[in-house]
Amino acid sequence: MYFQLLGEGISRDIILLMRFLAVVIIFFMAFQVGKKIKDTGIFSTTTGFAVFLISLGLFHFLIALPNLYNKVLPELVYYTAINTIFLTGMFSFIFFTELDKYLHSSLRNKEKIFFPLSIISLVGVIILGILAFFLIISVVFVFMFLVIPLIIATNIFLKPYKSFEIIKRSKVRELFYLGLSLAGLSNFLIMDIFFSLLGYWIVFFINTILIILGGLLMTWTWNKLPSLSELDWMLKLERLLVIHLESSRLMYNYNFQISNEKAPVVQLEGDFVSSAIGGVNVILREILASNGHIEEINHGDKNIIFSHGVATACILITAGSSSEFKYRLKMFHLSFEKQFGGENLKKWKGELKVFEKANSLISQFFAL
Repeated sequence: MYFQLLGEGISRDIILLMRFLAVVIIFFMAFQVGKKIKDTGIFSTTTGFAVFLISLGLFHFLIALPNLYNKVLPELVYYTAINTIFLTGMFSFIFFTELDKYLHSSLRNKEKIFFPLSIISLVGVIILGILAFFLIISVVFVFMFLVIPLIIATNIFLKPYKSFEIIKRSKVRELFYLGLSLAGLSNFLIMDIFFSLLGYWIVFFINTILIILGGLLMTWTWNKLPSLSELDWMLKLERLLVIHLESSRLMYNYNFQISNEKAPVVQLEGDFVSSAIGGVNVILREILASNGHIEEINHGDKNIIFSHGVATACILITAGSSSEFKYRLKMFHLSFEKQFGGENLKKWKGELKVFEKANSLISQFFAL
């Protein structure tokens, strides 16, 4: 066994220290992800991911344990335990991802409950568990029954975020895939062929570094992603406009959904929209003989929500309604005027570049 060949001395101590540090980091990350369950619900992908991280931490703890206590566990129990725990963690992520998708599907009441990836991975856990009992590790089976379903499940979870501009700009999806790849690669390094080629110390050193980096990347990006239930209202966001009240000119324009429009076209369209909406506001105020402002316009499945400030008006265009919109628009608007000068905005001369910093306010108030 590899842990009998590590020997004593400084190399062994460094490896043990690094591996237990990795385990502590993984459990801390699982704790951080677990805190999000109160927002996403117990039957969510977040629960599956937290279980996956816990199983990853236990897996690496049990690998390091025999090095410390000189083979305190029998080989049969050792191999069966660590492989079953890790495989179960992978299955949990796959199952909760499919469950989460089903619970938030618009076709929920029409679809039959059928989780194909979960069934495949469950079969894989049983088969691989039996093989592990006989000390047989099949990399091919792991890929067929768990790694491939895990990749597909991850893609299912991340796919709805693909069209959301805030997610795209922060590269959250790409970084999560990178973290998952690093963590997955770390496990496949623990094979005899790599021990022979690189040596035990180098293999365990690389393995531990990859675990830490992969886990940190996955956890950081996961906390940037809203739950599927929150994504329902976020994907209804279409456009946000900030208009100067004195001149009725467009100051800031943000498209929430990914678009192939070129910047000059977007700017021209934004100016047209702001002028048109500003005109409607004036006309309706005159008709109503009131000094009040329009708060909301509904037309079919489109909503136009207004927020009026000291020097600017904010207009949020959405595809549908949600109780979140008015509150978040108001918070954004208050912060916008505070950040860019409040009363001084009344004297705005037309400079647009300064408002690029408002993108951080978009992330703050229209993402989780």
